[in-house]
Amino acid sequence: MSNIKIIDVTTLNNYVKNVFEGDIFLSRVYIKGEISNLNKHYTGHYYFTLKDENSKISCMMFSSYVKNLKHEIKNGDLVLIFGKVTVYDKQGTYQIYAYNMEPFGVGQYLLQLEELKRKFKEEGLFDRPRKKINQYPKEIALITSKSGAAVKDVIHTITSRWNCKIKVFPCLVQGEDAPKSIIKCLKQADKSCADTIILTRGGGANEDLKAFNDEELIRTCSSLSKPLISAIGHQIDSSLVDLVSDLFAITPTEAGEKSCAKRSDLILNIESLENFAKRSIISFIHSKENIILHLINEIESNSPKQKINNYLNNVISLMSKSKYLLDIKINQYKSILSNLDLKISLLNPYLSFEKGYSLIYKDKNKVTCLDNVKENDIIDVYLNDGKITAQVKEIIKNGK
Repeated sequence: MSNIKIIDVTTLNNYVKNVFEGDIFLSRVYIKGEISNLNKHYTGHYYFTLKDENSKISCMMFSSYVKNLKHEIKNGDLVLIFGKVTVYDKQGTYQIYAYNMEPFGVGQYLLQLEELKRKFKEEGLFDRPRKKINQYPKEIALITSKSGAAVKDVIHTITSRWNCKIKVFPCLVQGEDAPKSIIKCLKQADKSCADTIILTRGGGANEDLKAFNDEELIRTCSSLSKPLISAIGHQIDSSLVDLVSDLFAITPTEAGEKSCAKRSDLILNIESLENFAKRSIISFIHSKENIILHLINEIESNSPKQKINNYLNNVISLMSKSKYLLDIKINQYKSILSNLDLKISLLNPYLSFEKGYSLIYKDKNKVTCLDNVKENDIIDVYLNDGKITAQVKEIIKNGK
């Protein structure tokens, strides 16, 4: 159960919508069917159902396309619709956005065109790898009508964006001879020095764009060695050249925009890259400086000189500590000696001599009481400055 990926409804509908809108064929489909439930909204939009004997699908046409209709549409009409299949993600339903709508009899050519498209798809012409457009071209080949508005639009757009040479290959863009004229110019442009080829013309009716659905022309476009940008008509127009080109543009102006970079954008991009490069270089330098400083600290902390200095500092610290402790001990001993000296001084027998006291000895024995002597005994009396030898004449005891 832990390996199961759970998604919400919105994610699923968005995924389905992206799948539909990412399919190139669903973005340009031709559908035949009968109109029913037609609702001509006050905004100008058409909402209706397209059905056949077995199925039906919801459709809508925006007012901007409705006003281009050449025929009145009503319920029960059999029509051929050109549009795209899209998903309304809020409801999880899919529908047709109609760009154009013709009575089915008028749209027979479109069915033939769809058959040709199916043929090219089976051959893989639409699936071949697309060539990359050089955004900084030195030369661009422009294939279009010499007198049409498209040539001025493209040249003006390119020159306002990028400084490059534009070589125009004038050709026919409608009529029976147009395909051969376009093929000739395409082959000439492919042999030129151009980096990119632009094939374009202004908008027109479907019959005016038939030249760009010619089978030989489509095969020539797919075989070019240089990248091809197509801009045939306007958004509602469609041609097989668009499906086989390396890049499709809605209008000639957009083709010019997609063919090259914009100088101002490039300058801003260069400035942005320059600033990013500066910041990256400064950051790189700072990081390396930090590494170097760290290594210097490592070297200094592990160098013999630093170790000796550390040992010396330790010795000095120990000496200072030893001196401090020794001074304490010396002071303690000095205090002890001072006390002892005081005690010795107090116990000095000669100190009493200075106060007038004396010591008496008889036969070298100290006389401490009257019982130690008797009359006529010879005694020695010691004073501060000498000795007196005397004879005891009389003994008088205290209290008698």
